[in-house]
Amino acid sequence: MMIPISLVLLAIFVGVCFAAIHHKRMPF
Repeated sequence: MMIPISLVLLAIFVGVCFAAIHHKRMPF
């Protein structure tokens, strides 16, 4: 089964946002 690229990008985006909120700072 192949994972849609949009789902991968969404997962990465959510992960980055969660990390930014958790660490109280933006990674970029």
